[in-house]
Amino acid sequence: MSRVVLFVRWELGRHEHTQCDQKVNYNPTIVALVMLMCVLGLPPFQRTDCALFSLFVCVQACFSQREKAYQAWQIAQTNLIKEREQEGKLQAAGNTEKVKLCQEEIVQMETRVEKGEEEFNNISKVMRAEIERFEGQRKKDFKASILRYMEKMMRNQEQLIKYWEAFLPEAKSIA
Repeated sequence: MSRVVLFVRWELGRHEHTQCDQKVNYNPTIVALVMLMCVLGLPPFQRTDCALFSLFVCVQACFSQREKAYQAWQIAQTNLIKEREQEGKLQAAGNTEKVKLCQEEIVQMETRVEKGEEEFNNISKVMRAEIERFEGQRKKDFKASILRYMEKMMRNQEQLIKYWEAFLPEAKSIA
């Protein structure tokens, strides 16, 4: 397995347990809830901006590695095409010594092209698998996060009711 594929697996695996919602099109109810929490000065769900930011950095690093692998593969293909053109020119000129050297170089370049394509495909396959796994886990984590948040809000409301009930006799004494 190539170093790049291992890097991608490591980068994606580092943030395996983050509990955040990656979906860009948030449910309007969730958006309204978050806005209400901001107005009331309440803390957001059980996630940190730091974890979300590091997840974005991880994804960006993975796509960067994939892009580098693709560019290396394309450069190898371009070099192979140029070398084949050079071989054709040498054959037309009748230079058999240089043609043999050129053919050896072409074999090496074909190997580089195949390795580049294989590395790019491996990175793409790993990323697809990790994204599918993340999507499945994301739903469970988000649901658990919402449930924990709602339970915490219920406990807070119960505590507020106790405080107001304790204050009620003083309020009645003023009136």
